[in-house]
Parts: sequence; structure tokens; C-alpha cells
Amino acid sequence: IIYSMLHSIALFGAIFFNKLHFIKTGFAFLIGYALLMVVNTLFVKFITGLNLVKFAMPFGFLNFNIGDKYYSVVVKGAPSLAAVLVISVAAILVWVAAYFRLKEKQV
Repeated sequence: IIYSMLHSIALFGAIFFNKLHFIKTGFAFLIGYALLMVVNTLFVKFITGLNLVKFAMPFGFLNFNIGDKYYSVVVKGAPSLAAVLVISVAAILVWVAAYFRLKEKQV
């Protein structure tokens, strides 16, 4: 699943950027993921009203302190299937976007 997502991002980057596409795609991916982590952390802080220990990773655990105690909230079961489905759908959407970008360049 992760390979499919990385492949779709690399393919889209190779079609989108004209020169140095590998480097530009890598930087765009890292900056995009960092922004996603910051927005996710702010969103979780807003919803829970808690002070998070670290960045809230997408599809990750919720870690926080209350006083001297450390808590970690973990969801098991069906949500892990949902995460796989979301990543798969995102990979397919990026492949479709890359295909249409390639068709646009050919015209």
C-alpha cells in the first residue's frame, strides 16, 4: 500500500515538474507531510482541548499528559482497515491526476 502511494507521487512529480523532478517531488512531499502534521496537531488540540506531547501523526496514536501521567489512546480493528482504504484511494486519485496531466502535456 505504501509503495503504491509513493509510486503515484513519484509518477505525478515526474510529469508535473520539467527539470529536477525527483528533488522537487521529494521536497514537495516532505513539506506537504510536515504541513499535514502541523494541521493535524492543531485540529486534535482544538477538538480535545489537551496539550499534546508530540506532533499528532495522521492515523497515529493520540498521546498526551495530564499532570504527571502519560496517556496513549490507540484504536484497534476496523479503523486500521479504513486507513488502508484511504491510502489506496489517495494513490488511485494521484495516478488519475498524473494520467490527465500527461494527456494535457501531449496535446
